[in-house]
Amino acid sequence: MDESDLTEKKSFPVWLIIIIVVILLSALGALGWWLYKNQSQNSASTSSVGDQNAATSGWQTYKSASQGFSIIIPPNWKQTESGVEGRVSFSSGDAPEGDAPPTYPVTFANIWSEANSENLTAQGVIDALKSNIQKSAVKDFKIELEEDVTINGVQGRKIVMSDSDLQTQLSHVSGFACAVKNGKVYNINFVATAKDAAAAKKTWNENSYLFDKMISAFIFL
Repeated sequence: MDESDLTEKKSFPVWLIIIIVVILLSALGALGWWLYKNQSQNSASTSSVGDQNAATSGWQTYKSASQGFSIIIPPNWKQTESGVEGRVSFSSGDAPEGDAPPTYPVTFANIWSEANSENLTAQGVIDALKSNIQKSAVKDFKIELEEDVTINGVQGRKIVMSDSDLQTQLSHVSGFACAVKNGKVYNINFVATAKDAAAAKKTWNENSYLFDKMISAFIFL
């Protein structure tokens, strides 16, 4: 065996070197993409949290030890008398005192808790609500949305409904969320009213994010 034969046997095949280089470059590219994507997701998550905190900056906190909850309310909303013991109401304008329905457009929220005497689930609470509304003086009743929702770590239920009130001649789009905990039902009701259905839906679309923020900030005491 001469020296040239020995050299050929010891040399590394060029094609193998190319494959190894391609594999290394692919691995480095994949690692770089993973790092970039992970950093982007973290940045987006941090930005989202920051946006949420900024959006609720200046909101007022309402806490009721007797009712067992705490919630945040838009800074420009006013607290009004609901006329129902234990129920707290806030509105975007001068809503009527007591439990009388408003006779002019206003956006408002009612928050309260009550004993779960019938041992209802969150879905059972929603079903009872729908039944009661359909029996009242409304027309054009429609369920716009119904879905599960988490309230302070407890699975609850959320529903959005629209109707026209025959008594006040106003159209409503109403969001209602509830959760059951420690033998009590906790309720958050958000209502947008207007002179006609189209205007009520427009008001709701412009303000429904307030309802979602109230749900996300609800705390059981």
